[in-house]
Amino acid sequence: MQRKRILLAASIVAVAALALLLSRLLGPDAAVAPPKPVLAKPAPAEQGEEVPPPAPRPPAELGAGDNLQLAAPDGAHLPLTLWRGRSNRAPVVLFVAATDEDAAAWLPVLRTLRSARDTTLAVLWTQPEAGRSAPPIPDPVARKSHEQARIAFVLTSLRQRLHNPEAALALVASSDAAGAVLAAAAADPQVRATALVAPVLPEQDSEGLEVLDNMAQRQVFLVFAQDDARVAASVQLLQGRLRTLRVAQQPGQAHGVALLRERSVRSDLTGWLFAVLGPRG
Repeated sequence: MQRKRILLAASIVAVAALALLLSRLLGPDAAVAPPKPVLAKPAPAEQGEEVPPPAPRPPAELGAGDNLQLAAPDGAHLPLTLWRGRSNRAPVVLFVAATDEDAAAWLPVLRTLRSARDTTLAVLWTQPEAGRSAPPIPDPVARKSHEQARIAFVLTSLRQRLHNPEAALALVASSDAAGAVLAAAAADPQVRATALVAPVLPEQDSEGLEVLDNMAQRQVFLVFAQDDARVAASVQLLQGRLRTLRVAQQPGQAHGVALLRERSVRSDLTGWLFAVLGPRG
């Protein structure tokens, strides 16, 4: 019995000595290092199962705008969304949607403008409020004159709401809204910049040609797709009449706001607006 006790004591002493030796050799933290966590790998997708792509980074928030109904002199109630700048003296950019186009396609451009400088933004949506618009005008030249009067009314209303009669203005339009926007810009000397995205102009009468002559020295931006047959005649007319025209040509056949899917188009448009409207706020 006594021999067993001696052997047990010797074993305990040996284990303690071995632990002390290991502690000195490996360092004080070796014996108490916690186990590494095991990361579970995602299960592979079954054959034919769609794997969702990574979520894109959210764009800069535009914020909530003021949804307005402007009662035009012709009886139409024009739907307008307004995002006010921090200052009443901020430049105003009005986007005019073309017939049957989704003006929401302008939103990435608005986000860029909003996040980069102090700017008041407004979108005049495609159709007047249902049931309150004037009867449609089939003649494109007469319709352009009618729409020009509405745009001029909207610009006047914006200046009054912003309490800034001297506000610097920019107009942006696509497709068949371009003719009325050009005419409104020609009649308003406070419009510093006019941007046309895939414009389709009505057949020009003497009044239309006079509008182009009045815009000859004004700042105009033109972007279009080289294979878009709808804009060929309008592009040729604009390039022949406007001497300060800034042109950005894209490959393909995209028309109207579909061009805004290209990041380079959005970048060219917003960069040009910044340059014409002056230093960023």
